[in-house]
Amino acid sequence: VVFCGAGDIRKGVDTLIKAWAASGVSGRLTIVGTVSPDIMRICGPLLDRDDIVVTGWTADPGQFYRAANVFALPSHEEGSPLVTYEAMGCGLPVLVSPMGGGGIVRDGVDGFVVDPFDVDRWTDVLRRLAADPECRRAMGRNARAQASAFTWTQVGARRRSAVLARTGSTTVMPSVE
Repeated sequence: VVFCGAGDIRKGVDTLIKAWAASGVSGRLTIVGTVSPDIMRICGPLLDRDDIVVTGWTADPGQFYRAANVFALPSHEEGSPLVTYEAMGCGLPVLVSPMGGGGIVRDGVDGFVVDPFDVDRWTDVLRRLAADPECRRAMGRNARAQASAFTWTQVGARRRSAVLARTGSTTVMPSVE
């Protein structure tokens, strides 16, 4: 399982660490990013486990997505989290909070959308994904297909069309001659 981002309370990484520890899943939780002092205080002993790795910041998170089987983001506050789109584009099933889903994740199709305060549910879903490789593969395929509609070019074109439709204009910016 990979988490990518600031390892702090706002991102819900404490929920993920606690759920991972409780799950008993054989594998590794990789936190790609740094862990805040608050998380160290709350989850310190759990972070000493051999199956939890904190990498620190990286310029290439893709290497971690490609090495993972599941992406997790139990965030409490997001706009539209790019890391979720990236993980889905890499074909990972996603385990996210409603905020971590960014409006792209279809619950039960691309992964699971779970309340970021419900450690027991996060634990259950981690166990389910670990125990069912075909479910992971199917959700990963669905996630990749869903993410393909959210490239910069496609989103930009949709936004441009929406602005033009709203303004009744044929161009967003007048040409300067």
